[in-house]
Amino acid sequence: MKLNWQELRVQLRDPFRIARESSVQRRNVIVTLEQGAIAGLGEAAPSAYYGETADTVVETLERLAPRLEAIPPDPATMLEAMETCLEGQNAAKAGVDIALHDLLAKAKDLPLWRYLGLPASKPIATSFTIALDTTERMVARARDALARYSIIKVKAGLKEDMAAVLAISALGPARLRVDANGGWSVDEAVEKIKHLEKLNVEFVEQPIAAGNLAGLETLRSKTSLPIMLDEDVLGPADIPAVAGLAHGINVKLMKCGGIVKALSTIRAAREHGLGVMLGCMIETAVGITAAAHLTPLADFADLDGNLLLAWDPYQGVEVSRGHLVLPAEPGLGVRRREPRGDV
Repeated sequence: MKLNWQELRVQLRDPFRIARESSVQRRNVIVTLEQGAIAGLGEAAPSAYYGETADTVVETLERLAPRLEAIPPDPATMLEAMETCLEGQNAAKAGVDIALHDLLAKAKDLPLWRYLGLPASKPIATSFTIALDTTERMVARARDALARYSIIKVKAGLKEDMAAVLAISALGPARLRVDANGGWSVDEAVEKIKHLEKLNVEFVEQPIAAGNLAGLETLRSKTSLPIMLDEDVLGPADIPAVAGLAHGINVKLMKCGGIVKALSTIRAAREHGLGVMLGCMIETAVGITAAAHLTPLADFADLDGNLLLAWDPYQGVEVSRGHLVLPAEPGLGVRRREPRGDV
């Protein structure tokens, strides 16, 4: 197999701020794997929080490319090869893994979900994220989003964040999800979650810093809203430690290392009685569509990373009345858009 890649700079529609960082542009890497006449498409969307950048992704792919020429096109073999020669760099692994699955599903003339043997499912609703900003701007963006989405995810994690959550909750009957990205102390989380219990909040995501198991135990004993963990769980090995301390986990292809690892993470979550949400980084339709093919296995979806872009150069999964609708074409079903004249 021949591995190629290209850096892609994506501009966000609005500044994207969470508890620990803010950005207006992201550097992702588009990955292609070729075998014969078939090319598979993947994406790496690195996060500095996990020690990755576009530069480290490219360096990783440069090391990996010569090894792939002798590796058969098999996901398990590919994963073993990547785990052997690469430490960490899960976004880079995800880009290669997604491209391989796209290639193999195309070779079988099957959409990815069917190639994976997953059941057909009804379209699942995705949340739409409102990043941290002034209360007025957050409310305005939420009001606009409610015309198209029934689930709003509100970023939190700062001292003054509850004003925006309260104001957005007052807009209407939409379900809210609140994501603090680990920005609250334990005492602060207890106090704020008790307020959120009175609102139309479905669950709270990563309220306190990752690794604070004693803090999660405190939240479980003193609050009643479901807790969804993100930064605490990268892959299946992290699940036993948090089982019983939360209600579910956020599975991201970029965080765990691709489709193979996502499937094993979902299996481990189910074995420990945890719910599953499929989430994302800031990604184009390439990465988002790959994750969307796994939604038959999920309880919740937060697959809106491409919807936050000023312009997505790829077309794949669509959103209809707030629900994800998978493409019918083989593989991911993703294709390149014609460039816009103003981009």
